[in-house]
Amino acid sequence: MPGEQATLYGLALSHPSHAVRLMLDRKGIEHEFKELLPGFHPVQLRIAGFREPTVPALKIDGRRLQRSRTISIELDQICPEPPLFPADPVERVAVENAERWGEQELQPVPRHPTLGSERPPADPPLAWRDRRVARARAARAAEHSDRKALRSDRRRR
Repeated sequence: MPGEQATLYGLALSHPSHAVRLMLDRKGIEHEFKELLPGFHPVQLRIAGFREPTVPALKIDGRRLQRSRTISIELDQICPEPPLFPADPVERVAVENAERWGEQELQPVPRHPTLGSERPPADPPLAWRDRRVARARAARAAEHSDRKALRSDRRRR
């Protein structure tokens, strides 16, 4: 078990931050939760000494860890019991794959709640949004090009 109290930095509505809180509870590691302000959290994390602008971020035993997958692996190294991962290698790979899917596919959805349902699972990050914006711009340009043609016809008369 770590020799000092851990400090977890996160957002109140961040499910990865909540997951790390549950990991710390399972391990019996005392921790303080510092709620950051959405939108300002990258600056707050930088001031706290973290390199990335993302939560969850954990200070423990003089180390700074970020991202729930990294934190879960390191917590098992710091405090092996009770384990967060299954001992069976096949089961462990399945758990790691589920975590990877959650981080890469599920996590972006709440960040864009009105657009998230349109994103195909295999799309690169935000490419779906770029295509949607491009379609809207093309439609608007087509709409305006017709109006411009009508205006120029009127001026010729």
